[in-house]
Amino acid sequence: CGYGFYHGFMETLLHTSGNVGEARKFCAYVDAQLSLSRSGAATACDHGIGQGTVDGSDPRAWGSAEKIIAPGLEMCKLVASTEFQEYLCATGVFNALDILSLDPKYGITSLGDDPFRLCRTQPKLYREPCYTNMIPAVLRLTGADFAASARYVEKNIQYPEDMTIDGFTVREMVVLSLFHEFMHGNIETADYIERGVKLCRSVPKHSRL
Repeated sequence: CGYGFYHGFMETLLHTSGNVGEARKFCAYVDAQLSLSRSGAATACDHGIGQGTVDGSDPRAWGSAEKIIAPGLEMCKLVASTEFQEYLCATGVFNALDILSLDPKYGITSLGDDPFRLCRTQPKLYREPCYTNMIPAVLRLTGADFAASARYVEKNIQYPEDMTIDGFTVREMVVLSLFHEFMHGNIETADYIERGVKLCRSVPKHSRL
C-alpha cells in the first residue's frame, strides 16, 4: 500500500507542478525519515520520478519509443544523486513506456512485436531496467505462455552475462522478473508450485537461479 502511495504521489506531483526539485526534495525527505523503519519508500520515489516524466504528453514524440523516453532518461540523470537512484528512475521510465505502448494513440504498438528491441540499444545501466519492465510485453507477445516467454528471454537478451547494479547478471534479473510474473498470476491456483518448478527445470541451467 505504501509503495503504491509514494509511486502515485510522485507521478501526480510531476504532472501537476512539473517541479523536479520538489520531487527530489520529497524523495530525500522520505529516505531520511523512513529509511530506518521502513524499506522501499525511497525506491518507490525514484521509480515514480521516471514514470511520472514519461506521460506521452508531447505529440511530437509519438511514433518513436526513443523520443518518448528521452526526456525521462535525461531527467533521471539530472535528479539522481547516485547511480542507483538513476537506475531506479530508469525502471520507472521503461515501466511507463510499456504502459503507453498499449494505446495505439502513441504509435508505438510495434514494440509488442519485439519487446526487447529497444533494450539492446540502451547504455549498460539502462539495459536491465528496460528488459525487466518489458516482461509484460513479452507475455502479451506469447499469449502468457511462460515457457515460450522464457525461450524469448534466452534468445533475445544482448550481453546476458553483464553484471547489473544489483550484483547479478542481466539474464538472472530478467528471468527472475519473468517468474515473479508467474507467481503473481498463479499463486492462488492449487498447483502453482509444481507448475512453477516444472517451468524452472525447463530453462537452461544458467537460468535456474
